[in-house]
Amino acid sequence: MTGGTDLSNTWKDLRLKPIKAVYAQLVFKEFSDSRIYEFIPYPPPSTLEALEERFKKFEEGKSPDGRQIWLNWLVLDKPKNKHVAWLQATVTERVAEIAYVVFPKYWKMGYGYRSVSLMLKYLSSSFSLSKIRATMSVGNFASIALARKIGMKRVDEIDEGDCLSNGLRAEFVYEIALE
Repeated sequence: MTGGTDLSNTWKDLRLKPIKAVYAQLVFKEFSDSRIYEFIPYPPPSTLEALEERFKKFEEGKSPDGRQIWLNWLVLDKPKNKHVAWLQATVTERVAEIAYVVFPKYWKMGYGYRSVSLMLKYLSSSFSLSKIRATMSVGNFASIALARKIGMKRVDEIDEGDCLSNGLRAEFVYEIALE
């Protein structure tokens, strides 16, 4: 599964595009915005070439041992011809772990909900999953609100999660049971 399916039938204005290294130049500015890394445990890409290398890893589509399927998309607002978000899903056996980033220029415009809804639709129709999970910093109020809005419930708290630039380490785990 490569994540190449066009999922624009639900939200006619949005399309999920599997990330390719050649797209790095189109979204380098968005991926370089330090605001999106407040809750991501690594820094922005230092150069366009660094982002291209990151995207090449995304293109591989699976972990080196083959146990995980890696899906990464850019979300395109078709009428505006602008990339508004980045979505990830890691599928292991019957569980998908998702992550989502709306680029700051498009915050509070409904892109998070619509983009993640498209991703969930794809995952639930393409894989035999028992649940979809998301792990986020306890301080990431926007992601927590979005997880709740799409129907996820908090199922766990991790005291020693990823070390973030803001010093927070505690994380919440949210999930949707599909069975």
